[in-house]
Formats: sequence, structure tokens, C-alpha cells
Amino acid sequence: MSASSSMALPTGPFQERAWLSWTRVALAAVRVQVRGSSPLGMAIAAAVQPVAFALITLTADAGGSIDPATALFGSGLLAVWSATVWQAGMVLRRELWAGTLPGICSRPGGLGATLVGKAVAAAGTSVLVTLVSLGALAALYGSPVHVASPLVFALALLLGFAAALPLGLLIACLFLLTGAAIRIAEVIMYPVFILGGLLVPLGQLPAFLRPLSAVLSLHWTQVLLTGAATGHTEGRAWWALMLTGAVYTAAARAAFGRVVHAARKEGSLEIL
Repeated sequence: MSASSSMALPTGPFQERAWLSWTRVALAAVRVQVRGSSPLGMAIAAAVQPVAFALITLTADAGGSIDPATALFGSGLLAVWSATVWQAGMVLRRELWAGTLPGICSRPGGLGATLVGKAVAAAGTSVLVTLVSLGALAALYGSPVHVASPLVFALALLLGFAAALPLGLLIACLFLLTGAAIRIAEVIMYPVFILGGLLVPLGQLPAFLRPLSAVLSLHWTQVLLTGAATGHTEGRAWWALMLTGAVYTAAARAAFGRVVHAARKEGSLEIL
């Protein structure tokens, strides 16, 4: 099996056993990630941080120019981005620090299944906690969000998560290939806050910066969620979200192939 293909789900009737093995490893990784998560860290990243962002935005907006739904969705997506970088993105780096990465790499398909399972658990748990926290805030603040198209909202949320997940896998691979993972994480966090138009309206940015939001799946997720709340969604936003997710997936597969090559052939990940 090639390095890049080991991240993909096994296909074909003759690979049924491989599929079951891959699934078992991924589910085991989900359980390990959930059990090993820090409740305090999760509370700060997925509850305190988005609630604080939303409160600051709504309080500072004295003129009422920002819709409460936009502030809540934007704050929630900021928390998703934080989880993508610090939780899903650090999966492989933490395995390396713990000394478990060599054993995972030595098993066919084990690295891909472990990465996917832990990334899904890290990002998925954060999304659920964030949804509950912001829902409670909206109720207490007196600005409950009325979703005109619940099914469209749920689909947009699901597609947004599906598009963000490969970005987390890509970041995890890139972090493992460099010793400056922490510094890189710090650098890439905040530009997305601004360029994504999640809390800062794109109209307030310089004109030459606004097109950069088109390459961020979080921006299109925000557009679709806000549109679902009002009952008017843009068709191009669906295509843009799926396109950015496809690009992230292709890049993640390429980066994963580089990681496996470095681990098994070059021995550059402290694996002999």
C-alpha cells in the first residue's frame, strides 16, 4: 500500500477485512482522544473563549449593526478554528512527544486511522460543547437565534465540519514535519479571525485583502449558517465550501504521504 493511500478508507470487496481493521483503529482512537481530553482545556477553548468573543462583540456593538446570529456563529467558528489548530492539528505531534508514534507507524494503516479518529473526536467534541455554550448564551442574553431553515442549517453545519476536518489533518501533518509547530500554530491562528470575516465584516477590510476569504472554508460556512438563519442561502457558497474542502483533502493526502515516507524510509521522525 502506498504512503498516501494508507490515509484513505479501504475500498473493494476483497478489502473488507482491511476496512474493518481500519474502522476499529479509528474508533479506538476516538475513544482514546475523548478519554484523554482535558475538561478544563475543553471548557476554556470550546465554551469560555467563544462566549467571551460573542459577549465582547455584542456589547461593543452599541449601534446594533451586527446581527446577533452573525456574532454567535462567528464566535462559534472561531472556536472550531482554534480546535482545528490546537486539538486536531497537534494529534501527531503529541503522539511523537508521548513516544507512541513509532508503534503506530509500524502498523499498516494505523497512522491514518489514528489521525482521522483523533481529529474527528477532538474537533467534534469541541463543536458540540461550543453549540451548547452559545445556545445557552443566546437564551440568557435574550437574543435567541431563530433558524428559518433548520434542515439547511444542519446540512451547512455538517458540510462545514467535513470541510474543516481535512484542514486539521493537513495541519497535523505539517506540524509533524517541522520543529516549529507551536510557533506556526500561533502565527496562523489570528489572521483567519480577521480574513474569514467571522466577526470583522469583510467590508471593513482593505479591498486587496477581501478576496483571501474565498480560500477559507470557515468563511463559506459562516455565509451558509447565516443564510440558513434568515432563510436565504447563496448557491455559490455551497460550491465554494465543497471546493475548499476538496482542496484541503488533496493537500492533506499529499502531506500525509510525506509524513509516512519520512517515518518509514528516511527515519526523520525519530523512527528507526
